[in-house]
Parts: sequence; C-alpha cells; structure tokens
Amino acid sequence: MYRIAVVLLAIAALGERPSVAAAQRSGECHRPARGTADIEACAAVQLRAAERQLDSTEAQVRRVLSRATAVRFTASARQWRAYRDAECRVVYESYDGGSGAGAALVNCKVTLTRDRSATLRRIYMPDA
Repeated sequence: MYRIAVVLLAIAALGERPSVAAAQRSGECHRPARGTADIEACAAVQLRAAERQLDSTEAQVRRVLSRATAVRFTASARQWRAYRDAECRVVYESYDGGSGAGAALVNCKVTLTRDRSATLRRIYMPDA
C-alpha cells in the first residue's frame, strides 16, 4: 500500500506545475498563459517581486545616506512611484479599454520598477 501511494505521488508530481507560492517568491511564471487572465496574473507576480527588490534596494540606499538625506530620498522615492503610476496609467489608457490594457499597465510597472532598482544600484552602490 505504501509503495502504491509513493508511486502515485511521484506520477502526480511529474505532471504538477510549480506552486503559485514558488512562482511568487521567484517572481517568474512557470506555465504558459492561456489568456489575458493568466498574463495579468503572471505580471502581478512579477510586479510583487520587482516591488520587493525595489524596497530592498531603497533600504540599502538609506543605510548609506545621512539621516537628513535619507528623509529626502524617501520623499523622492514616493514621488518616483507617483511618476511610475502616472506613466503606466497613460500606457493603460492607450489600449482604449482593450483586453490587453490591464496586462500592459502591470508590465509597464514591472519594467519601470526593475529599471529603478538598477538605476539606484548604479548611482548609490556602483561597486556592489
């Protein structure tokens, strides 16, 4: 009985896709999209990962700044996020309500957020 259960679990695991939790941690999607909803879900996973990376990068930057400069940096970071959201809203609106608008919005945020993290590392941590 035990062997049968192990074999059945092994067979099931071969056809099993990586878990949503694993995808969320890695920021990658591991299955082909079957439609707009899948594309948007994948983009949302990628955005959460990009946001976590940006939060981490901003925290690292704050640690190398004086207290007063860190306060100004935090204000600047908030302003940058407002810019990103406004920029990506324009991308969303350019789809005129089409089915790809939601995915375009989130993909825009992913791209700009990843770029922001890279820019901050280049400016504040060039030797890292």
